[in-house]
Amino acid sequence: MVLDNVISPNPSFTSVESEFENINCPICSKEFHDLQRLNKHLDTDHKLGLSTQSSNEITSQSRDTSLSLQRDSNEKAHISRVRWKKPSRNLKENKCHGCKRIMNKSTGMVNCRSCGELFCRIHCRNIIKLNLEADYDPIDGSWYHCCNECFKKRPGYNDFGQVNDLTTDFVSVRSSKNEDKKLRQLQLENRLIRLIDGITEIYLRNKDSIVAAFRMNIEISRFETTVTAWKDDTAVSRCNICLKQFGLLLRKHHCRLCGEVICDDGTTACSSPIPINVLLRTTQDLPYKMKNIDSLDLEHELRLCRNCIQIIFVGRKFKQDLLQKKALILEKYESIHNLSLVIDKLLPQFKDILSKIENGKDTNTLPVESDIRELTRLREKSLRSLSTYNNVSRQIGIINPTNGSEKRIQESIKIASSKYINEKMLPLKTIPAILNPLMNKPQEIDLPQTKKFSDLFNTLSIKEIKSLREELMVLKEQSFMIQTMIDAAKTQRKFDEVTTLEGNLKELHDRATEIQGKLGSEGFE
Repeated sequence: MVLDNVISPNPSFTSVESEFENINCPICSKEFHDLQRLNKHLDTDHKLGLSTQSSNEITSQSRDTSLSLQRDSNEKAHISRVRWKKPSRNLKENKCHGCKRIMNKSTGMVNCRSCGELFCRIHCRNIIKLNLEADYDPIDGSWYHCCNECFKKRPGYNDFGQVNDLTTDFVSVRSSKNEDKKLRQLQLENRLIRLIDGITEIYLRNKDSIVAAFRMNIEISRFETTVTAWKDDTAVSRCNICLKQFGLLLRKHHCRLCGEVICDDGTTACSSPIPINVLLRTTQDLPYKMKNIDSLDLEHELRLCRNCIQIIFVGRKFKQDLLQKKALILEKYESIHNLSLVIDKLLPQFKDILSKIENGKDTNTLPVESDIRELTRLREKSLRSLSTYNNVSRQIGIINPTNGSEKRIQESIKIASSKYINEKMLPLKTIPAILNPLMNKPQEIDLPQTKKFSDLFNTLSIKEIKSLREELMVLKEQSFMIQTMIDAAKTQRKFDEVTTLEGNLKELHDRATEIQGKLGSEGFE
């Protein structure tokens, strides 16, 4: 079977396409190098061959298929080629629009049926539905090869596939689960009320009896099984929570609220015996018959599983903790946290204005008076905030913690606040040259003075003198700050800090003396 009309190339492209472009199957778009292989593929794979059938035995279905095949091939042959880019006669100029490599027989040369650009076979493998005008038509169009860009630009394309919004379904499922959880909580709360009220009545009925303890244990055990249906422990071999195997060292217990069989392993805390007075104080909002059990000498415990404790008591305990007054150390921590937010907001503004003024010096631009005023204001405000931060952190250090948790919090705040102060104080310790009155002081006209003998051999350049002056100013400012800290430490009788600070002050003085000696008369008095 030979199909002469499988491909009917444009006459202007005949010589090029016969050399570069392969033949595509009109049914599955598979590529072949010649018509013989295409015909063999159609005969064997698509069952269009005539070797096993005579011409008189061709069914109507095969005739319709052949006609539709010819019709589709004719339609593909007449697709618009207005956009098609013509290949150059110089083969080295024919480069793939996608990978930019030179196309030859091995790479192939194919026009994208949508945009018309020339591509190699590798970059023109996608297929989309196009009409005869080479426009995307997913309903009435036919399948054609296209490049990756045209494939992704088609309307409705999505790299992640089809998007299905399940938010509504998720909300409904979550709401139903929350409702189930609330119903479960109400069920367990009703059981807890019945248990505590019933045990209290048993105690009051038997407290004057001689065998009160023995009789109470029997009656309470029977009563607990009437409130909650206990699961048969003979049919259970593992804990319902941790799934550990029961044995001689791991006993079986029943939760008094849900009736499940759980273990008493202390490492997993699957169950815990809780005194009745503790349960009553934690759930004071429940309508018990007797609220004040503390007046009774009732020391009975109820064993509850971890899941029931989570459902009934954890939420209540959290709300009670919120209603309690915060510890003093936490109130102070909130204060230094708020101060740190203020400092973190001011320092970037200070650095931006300072860098703006410094950049103006390089271009010989005079600083604006408003910038200098704003720079002064930000520096003073930042220093005040840091001073307040330091005072509050010291107040936290002298608070007596009431428990181990507060003590650990106190130690952590000490370390963090000290690190924070040292980090934020560094850019503020240095007085900017624009704010230093020594740098802006007008020079007075004096009579010529005799230079020292050492100054005659001073070979420092103007840039080096400027750099040394700035370093000397920084050292003087740091010395002043450390001296202030030494005075404060002496007032607070922190002599261990005084020793360290005095050592730092001595190092600063030595360095300042060394720089002053290098500058000579060019330095500051």
